[in-house]
Amino acid sequence: MTTFTLRPVTYADADALYALTTHATVGLTSLPLTMAHCLQKIETSLRTWENPHMPGGSYWFALVENASNIPIGSAMIIPKSGQDKPILSFQRETIARHSHALDIHTQIDILHLCQWQHQPTELCGLFLHPDYRKFGVGRLLSLGRLMAIAMAPQHFDVMVIAQMRGVIDDNGNAPFWENVCQKLCPISFQDLDMHLRKRKQFLIDMLPQIPIYIYLMPPEVQEILGKIHPKTQGAAHILAEEGFTATDHIDVGDAGPIVSAPRDEIRIIRDSRKVRIIEMYPGANTTPKNPDAVDCLLSVQTPTGVRITQASVSKFLDHGLGISPEIAQSLGVSIGQTLWIAPVKSHPFMRRFSEWFTTLATGQTTSPSRAQAPSGKQKIL
Repeated sequence: MTTFTLRPVTYADADALYALTTHATVGLTSLPLTMAHCLQKIETSLRTWENPHMPGGSYWFALVENASNIPIGSAMIIPKSGQDKPILSFQRETIARHSHALDIHTQIDILHLCQWQHQPTELCGLFLHPDYRKFGVGRLLSLGRLMAIAMAPQHFDVMVIAQMRGVIDDNGNAPFWENVCQKLCPISFQDLDMHLRKRKQFLIDMLPQIPIYIYLMPPEVQEILGKIHPKTQGAAHILAEEGFTATDHIDVGDAGPIVSAPRDEIRIIRDSRKVRIIEMYPGANTTPKNPDAVDCLLSVQTPTGVRITQASVSKFLDHGLGISPEIAQSLGVSIGQTLWIAPVKSHPFMRRFSEWFTTLATGQTTSPSRAQAPSGKQKIL
């Protein structure tokens, strides 16, 4: 059985990571544009693992097939987004107008440029090589970042966001940019994509500080505000299952939605627990017919960062966990050590799973009930 591990990037990954970006399309601005940029991002990530509170830090993860240890996917976390470059977005609002003389009421939808004052944690840089999308490892790549947050929540903000890619055509053009913003900032969307990797001040200088009236846009542009790119639908669905909801903010380039969730209410963070390994036996990750088997993410803290893998676990013992030697080798753990575990998906077995955690010798308690999503937000799917 092919196994995969999500781990921090290293300088040895540089060539493979840079090659990986050649498969990415326009709009993924968090991926490196040049080898020099790639090396810079690797250095920033390594320094952030050493100093989690470093200004402008970021964590860059590589998804590797264990047999080769070559990156076939990547994902990032920015603990405090907006420290080095501001977060810019268009906020969608509805304003009301009333004429007392004629007794006429109207409501008008507008966009206005926002520069975020808060610095939330941001999930970004999610990309999986096309040849590996059939392996079903997208959840490991996406949710593994959230497991890393669960292991050390104090290093991250109380709010987590993700900017979802919006509507971009097959030629790499964004209808929203071309019909609205390009008239105000006369550069192509491809050039915008390149410049945003380096700076954002030019957008603050060029885009208007007054409201943009949505009803003045072409109807086909109005329809794509807050829409998600077809190739991003899978990633958006995973985040929706974790509790992320759409905000009233959209991207300034492709009009994709910005989604958010309170850190401690994210499903996998809320349900993750620390357990001790007390048994090792063959087949612990290959027992899908076992009614007690649960598909889980397993993670461990190492001197160079976290290592995370996905496995079907069926040995829930009275005082700990049983795993296979293959999984132990993937994580670099042995009997007696501890690791973090959380189910990949929420399902009816989750209640039994949580109850089992309360019996562990580690003294963990069940998680609090999930709070209701803030009003005024909509599910992204």
